[in-house]
Amino acid sequence: MDTKAAIAAVKPKVGLSNKIWNERGLRSEVAKALKSIAKKFISELELQLNVKDVILTGSYAGRTWGPGSDLDLHIIADFDASDDPEALKKACRLAKFKWAEDHDVTIHDIPVEVYVEGADEDPPEATGRWSLMTKEWVLEPPRSGPSYDESKVVDKVVDFRQVLQKAMGAQEEGPILAAVKRITNLRRAGLKRGGELSTENLAFRILKRTGEIDKAWKMLRAAVDKKLSV
Repeated sequence: MDTKAAIAAVKPKVGLSNKIWNERGLRSEVAKALKSIAKKFISELELQLNVKDVILTGSYAGRTWGPGSDLDLHIIADFDASDDPEALKKACRLAKFKWAEDHDVTIHDIPVEVYVEGADEDPPEATGRWSLMTKEWVLEPPRSGPSYDESKVVDKVVDFRQVLQKAMGAQEEGPILAAVKRITNLRRAGLKRGGELSTENLAFRILKRTGEIDKAWKMLRAAVDKKLSV
């Protein structure tokens, strides 16, 4: 997807996607599929996980859904119930990437991204959060939201792109990892400050849709593999 199309894709829609939602809430076939994905993810983790809820969040739980968007499936877990919470957190982070490499799961042609979220985390109120366990909104997405300055978003896209391109030009682990972390942290700060329509979040989503974020991650993995090889 080119930049112009990506910018159009992230513009807020009037309502929720009818591929995922109906007048009663989450479509039954979508809920069933998401539960099965969560169950499979947990079984492949092969660790004891104290699951508190399973949440659908992200752009498809709000108004910025469109081409290039994922279904963000968050498994809410109580890490403190484990004998070694930090080790379990690390295992869950690694499992996220392994799942993405091993599986290509879609629902109505929409990719599903799985993440284990700590029950004590304070997620930004960026968009909606639907509980698959209680079958209701934990956080209902606003029916209307603040407007945003598209020119500022475009400027931020250029800024992020320059950071990525400079780091990728080095083709080394350190610069690429630093660039990805910088952009991710700026996005997280934008979400906390301005929600899903923050300049940083929209810029990140645009670069996600153009494939530049994924390209950076692939180059990072290649750089690590090269460093470890003899």
